[in-house]
Amino acid sequence: MKFKNNGESVQVRINEKSLFGGEGCRWTLVRKGEVVDLPENIGLANGFEKVTDDAVNDAVNDADKKQMNTDKKTDKITEGKIGTTKVSTKQIEKNEVEYTSDDLFLKELIAINGIGEKTAEDIVTWGTKEKLIEVIELRGKLPFRDDIAKLLEGKYGC
Repeated sequence: MKFKNNGESVQVRINEKSLFGGEGCRWTLVRKGEVVDLPENIGLANGFEKVTDDAVNDAVNDADKKQMNTDKKTDKITEGKIGTTKVSTKQIEKNEVEYTSDDLFLKELIAINGIGEKTAEDIVTWGTKEKLIEVIELRGKLPFRDDIAKLLEGKYGC
């Protein structure tokens, strides 16, 4: 029977018989919005919504339409010659990424030996680079471990 998961992702245990006569089970992850084929008791026990065949076809058609839209790319092809051989090269456009000052500050913090990604994210969440420099210049207490505070004072201090 077909079911649709309208809630959060759930791991579902499915009991099944093997080809050799034994019984076993397997675990499968059912993501939010995913339509799966499950035994009725398991689908209902996990709070999934029963789905009719028409709804399944609509979901598949929507997924196909999304895939078709992503397949349409405007790639340019450049043709040239290498010796006497004609070659063509596909030029793929790269999307330009705009970095915020927080992104750049995060990269700068990660580059400091002794500060990892999670600590750097905590520092960026706490405040900006300007706020950090201001607190260091005023000899204020930084809300981080002492070793991290010393590294920051060494890098951004006077």
